[in-house]
Amino acid sequence: ILLNEIKHEKLLDENEAISALHSLTDVIVSEVLQSTYNQALSISIDERFSRRYLSDFLRTIEVIEDNIESFNRKSFYIPKN
Repeated sequence: ILLNEIKHEKLLDENEAISALHSLTDVIVSEVLQSTYNQALSISIDERFSRRYLSDFLRTIEVIEDNIESFNRKSFYIPKN
């Protein structure tokens, strides 16, 4: 996406953009894998804590639901209390 914007602004031509993309591929893959790992770890930690502090998690979901219009339990497969 960023490279397309840079090409659109004519800061790089097609060949330069392809070369930049190839040089960044390993970094991008590494960052994506690390992000995926961190997300899975966060979910695992939250799952453990939610069992121990269920009322806190339920209250947090209620606060989010009441204050963020775009939040929808159904979209996240969160059942009603």
